[in-house]
Amino acid sequence: MATFRGVPAPITTAAVVAVVVVLAVVVSAVVRIYGSLLAGTEAQAAYVSPFPAHPVVRDVDPHLPDDANQYEAPPPRGQVPATPGQTVVSLTFDDGNASDSLAARMLADRGLVGTFFISSGSIGKPGFLSYDSLRGVAALGHEIGGHTVNHLDLTGMPVQEAQQEICLDRATLTRWGFNVRNFAYPFAEGSAEVRQAAMACGYNSARGLGEVRTRFGCEECDPAAALPPVHLEETAAPAPVTVEWTVEDLKESVRAAQPTGGWVQLTFHSICTVNCDYFGVTEPVLSEFLTWLQAETRTGSTVVRPVEEVIGGPVQPLVDAPAPAATPPAGANAVLNPALDVTGSVPTELPPNAKATGPLPECWQVEAYGNHQAEFGAFPLANTGDAAMSLKVQGHMDGEAKLMPAMDLGRCAPPVSAGRQYTLEASYMSTARPQFAVYYRVERGVWVYWTSSGFFPPSDSFAKAQWVTPPVPPGATAISFGLGLAENGELVTDDYALMETPGIHTG
Repeated sequence: MATFRGVPAPITTAAVVAVVVVLAVVVSAVVRIYGSLLAGTEAQAAYVSPFPAHPVVRDVDPHLPDDANQYEAPPPRGQVPATPGQTVVSLTFDDGNASDSLAARMLADRGLVGTFFISSGSIGKPGFLSYDSLRGVAALGHEIGGHTVNHLDLTGMPVQEAQQEICLDRATLTRWGFNVRNFAYPFAEGSAEVRQAAMACGYNSARGLGEVRTRFGCEECDPAAALPPVHLEETAAPAPVTVEWTVEDLKESVRAAQPTGGWVQLTFHSICTVNCDYFGVTEPVLSEFLTWLQAETRTGSTVVRPVEEVIGGPVQPLVDAPAPAATPPAGANAVLNPALDVTGSVPTELPPNAKATGPLPECWQVEAYGNHQAEFGAFPLANTGDAAMSLKVQGHMDGEAKLMPAMDLGRCAPPVSAGRQYTLEASYMSTARPQFAVYYRVERGVWVYWTSSGFFPPSDSFAKAQWVTPPVPPGATAISFGLGLAENGELVTDDYALMETPGIHTG
């Protein structure tokens, strides 16, 4: 970045004037927040953004109604053993997409019962079921199963984090009033440790994908899974239904199993009419298949049952997820890998308008939304230590981009206490005006945008940005924040910190 300096420039009259101006700004900021916040600055300059007025957060979890814990689902169904040679079809729907309401009605209209594997963290968000709609699915008699909080690849995270994803999801669905006994792995990915974690969270079974023969894969496999299932920690199922599946493909997945019998778990994701994504199925295709399947059940040799009727077993007690990190004492930095010196992995999933030129620091992620292009990468000049990270924003029309501590369920996200205030810090160089954006995590593991600081001035050498948050809303358990850009420019950051700051509030 040619416009950034690695060492101070020779002193000139203009530089002296600039220094006087900067000192005036600093002194003004010191007066505003008691001055003590600037102690220990290692960067060449420091700037404390004015504390803007913030409304009180009245809806801490904006995706849920107030009565989310005041529902009791219909009692769970008992196990129905299959008769020898019988073909059992389970119709399962993953993720909790908004079209699940339509799917639930289509099944119910034909006297069929399905299993809906729900990622609880998606409920209430655009494109997914609302909480009331989820109640509606259960009220029609369908089974509600677990699918983790955030629908992430469980094999790409520490097993403790995976267990938190699984256990917290089941706990949330249970507290919402549902009887949750069965689970499906996101992306059908489950290592031996993840499979063990799923069963340890109180599930009676956990579904994989791709271990039953169809024309879409596993030619060497049987056309149906054995009954009773051989491996409850990873029950076998065909590859998921996609837009490539025709009505005949769906029918054939059942017909192929009928000569010998067995279990066929068909996995759907969303129902669509136009602009179907790859994992969608059109309403006409699903409707025709369900009508055909309803007719097939009249002889009794083929039946449709939810997963809970195949697996059985009790609704097991809730299992606590591994406890997240304890809130550090006042004055201690809660950010892990604050100097960005520990290198992590190359990200496999990024926002569509972002790219990374290499691995990200351990326990950090990128966040970008809006109409612009954001590029993240290592920067050769660090304020302290060995590493700093750069962000380039181009073609900006709206939105913002930033590097921030991973918004996870316990390992990396800095824990906080409700009602306390925290000082955010970062060293930066920038050709544009950066600002802090702050998110908080609620008890069910969902992250919510909270607030932003004012803008900090551009700087061609490392300066320190500091800002004090409002009091943390009740029910928030962690914070993630980033110093980012909401305009075209290039930003380099290093040396992040989040520290409890008792008694400081200038709002």
